[in-house]
Amino acid sequence: RKENCYTPEVSFILEDHEQTLRNLFVEFAKGDGTALYNELKSAKLLSYNEWKMLTRDTEMMNELDFTVRDMQLVFSWSRTRVIDERPMQSKVRLTQLSFEDFCEGICRLAFSKALPTEEEAYDAGCEDGGEMMINMIRDEPLEYYAFVADRADDQDLRQEMWSQVNQLCTLVVRTVENTVSKNKGNQRMKKKKVAKENYIDESEAKLLFSLSTSGGVQSAVQTAIKLAQTKMGVG
Repeated sequence: RKENCYTPEVSFILEDHEQTLRNLFVEFAKGDGTALYNELKSAKLLSYNEWKMLTRDTEMMNELDFTVRDMQLVFSWSRTRVIDERPMQSKVRLTQLSFEDFCEGICRLAFSKALPTEEEAYDAGCEDGGEMMINMIRDEPLEYYAFVADRADDQDLRQEMWSQVNQLCTLVVRTVENTVSKNKGNQRMKKKKVAKENYIDESEAKLLFSLSTSGGVQSAVQTAIKLAQTKMGVG
């Protein structure tokens, strides 16, 4: 935990992507619609169901390199262990993630994901690993499937942890931007000060959460996986 999550280099990357991470965290922490919400839910903490929604609808969770089981384990490992004399408060902290816990979860998620190195992304003519992955998902499902399957069982990272976290965050940004651009319709979106700024702003996070709660997110990753499996005669 300390070796991978709590280093100056990883902290710098998390700070660099804090706007994206915090905007997503704040929106998805608003509520998951379950009965447990009324009794325990804090709008400043992320519940298990909200973590599940977020990892699902940012397309980080899939059957290849970050399964439902992986998602459950990361949530469990990232929770802060606290002792509180107030039973309800103690239960709240044990069943939800603070923003700091969430950032640890992002690091653990990054460790599990099959992601390109910076060099591989640049060699592919891409600005970052997120763009490279999005291009494969959209245009080369077989290549994407082979890439992920080849790395899914790696015991060691092919790059430094800070770089792995950075590649994951760029993938999250590009995935959310793609989802939002396909679904914004008549939604009034806040215009970014600089074109193509590499972060998710509040309006994009709000729209993603709205789509998530209404079941409106169509997974490009799952589509690519199914196309690849069909071509390979798998499944």
